[in-house]
Amino acid sequence: MALLDTIRGFYLQALARLPRHELRTRYHRSLLRGGYCYGPLDPVSNIILNTIWFDVMFPAAQQPVLDMIGPNSLTRLESRSFYGLASFLQTRYHNLSEHEVVQCLVACCGYLPRADRNLDNAAIPSAGKLEQQRPCTSTQEAYEAAATAAWHCDPEAQAVFLSSCKAMMQGPALSLLQSGDRLTSENVQYIASLLSPKQRPTPERIEKLYDAVIGGKMRSEAQQRRVSRKVEAALGKHFLQDGVGN
Repeated sequence: MALLDTIRGFYLQALARLPRHELRTRYHRSLLRGGYCYGPLDPVSNIILNTIWFDVMFPAAQQPVLDMIGPNSLTRLESRSFYGLASFLQTRYHNLSEHEVVQCLVACCGYLPRADRNLDNAAIPSAGKLEQQRPCTSTQEAYEAAATAAWHCDPEAQAVFLSSCKAMMQGPALSLLQSGDRLTSENVQYIASLLSPKQRPTPERIEKLYDAVIGGKMRSEAQQRRVSRKVEAALGKHFLQDGVGN
């Protein structure tokens, strides 16, 4: 599906914009568990914002260091983002068929403010049939449906956040997110500071949410190590051959 290819492009852009050290040490985890592309901003900014917010709200007791995101993990993430986008529109506009929802998402390239002109009073014409539609539910309800469809660990919390995050991000933070430039460590720390709750969540309590996926996490990390070793070996062989040839 062309839309999934578009969503993959969003993730590649987001990965390229996040600072490398933070991406390896903390944001790989939060990207895979909550870095979805739906939200009130453009898709790439939504991915970055959701990723930073997830790390703030659901910190790991021990941060894994990951060298890469496997293709299967990225495909699952893209699919969950797509489910979230579709569920958002279906919840907001009950009269739209699934086919019409997909058509709308394709027309707006997965950009929710372009799909839904009623989203945060966006001054952008809606795509397709949404021009004549009136919302059936609130934005927060639609975000909660999106988060549920995307398998977010706390759909209600994400819905509350996405319904209010634009107010938090006004000024320099919004400019940083939407500039298109690579973010520095200081940039992401600044954005995270704006999203931090007054009482920071306890990592030990949060880790209980993921007991069911610990085995999968260990298998994923083992696969990443195997792939990394193969890549390093292949590169070493390539460079060795180049050296011999010279």
